[in-house]
Amino acid sequence: MTRNILILLLLFAFLFGEHANAAEVPDKAYFASEEADTSVHEVADWIVNSNDNKEMPFIIVDKKQGQIYVFKKEGLIIASAPVLVGESIGDFSAPGVGNKKLSDIKPHERTTPAGRFLARRGLNSDGSEVIWIDFETAIAIHTVSGDSPRKRKIQRLQSLSSKEKRSTLGCINVTNEFYLSIISPLFAQRNGLVYILPETMPANKFFNLESTQTGS
Repeated sequence: MTRNILILLLLFAFLFGEHANAAEVPDKAYFASEEADTSVHEVADWIVNSNDNKEMPFIIVDKKQGQIYVFKKEGLIIASAPVLVGESIGDFSAPGVGNKKLSDIKPHERTTPAGRFLARRGLNSDGSEVIWIDFETAIAIHTVSGDSPRKRKIQRLQSLSSKEKRSTLGCINVTNEFYLSIISPLFAQRNGLVYILPETMPANKFFNLESTQTGS
């Protein structure tokens, strides 16, 4: 009798432990008190629910609102901040833009491409640290310098207008403080994923979320 009771107790402990572990796995991203557009929530929830980030930290960039959202691998938000993005509206990079001199990039080519990117920490051509999003098209996350020619960019970051945040050649610019305290440490030990939301079509269509949500 004692042996049977012991077996039942062990079985109960095993089943309870499995249930507890399953309950700990989130099926949605956690934004805490951070405000975000519906499309950001939809994409973040899809990432967590489907484990599309493969247990890597991830970033979502909302070009329309000029905001960046940084998450732990579990989908818990770390912080959000304003960003500067490409001057021109568009979701694709112009062919060969990554090989051009900065002065040769035409206004309509100054877009920030939408998509899912495996990002890593690296160095820019001037030796400064960046997060490379797409090396081929020279798209990265990096800081805005406080030097005189770029003071206007810092002012744009502080603006409440999303239109003011369109001022780069395509890269994503953040403040030096946000980069050093949030982004750089996140990518110090491993790569991560960057999801840049589209602006010429709905995010759920671009990332094909409708079919994944319906299971078709």
